[in-house]
Amino acid sequence: GRLSQADLAVEYRRAELFVLPSFYEGLPLVVIEALASGCKAVVTDLPGIRPWVQGNVPDAPVWWVRPPRIRNTDEPCEDDLPAFEARLQAAMREALASDRCGCDVSDLSWDALTARLLLDFSIDK
Repeated sequence: GRLSQADLAVEYRRAELFVLPSFYEGLPLVVIEALASGCKAVVTDLPGIRPWVQGNVPDAPVWWVRPPRIRNTDEPCEDDLPAFEARLQAAMREALASDRCGCDVSDLSWDALTARLLLDFSIDK
């Protein structure tokens, strides 16, 4: 169900692993929130997400899972789901067994974004 931001932060901090088995996403900020809370992440390797995360948080403990084939924009091909689920399971096991954890996402905070925006604005004047 829906959680308040405070309750969601508590749940993130209690967790070791965050899993986003999505078939269609833009830029899922929940991945950054989970990483900021100290979670490892298993994420479907959807277009644009991996390059953005690796470009902005190169040390992020993220395991990427190849998605199933998609039809009609966001419907997975049923025949591909068992293999996708197996890949998710393998990535989750690998992530949980890994000592790799923690990363610095402070450059992606609202405060950091605002500071860069204000700096860019003052330079342009």
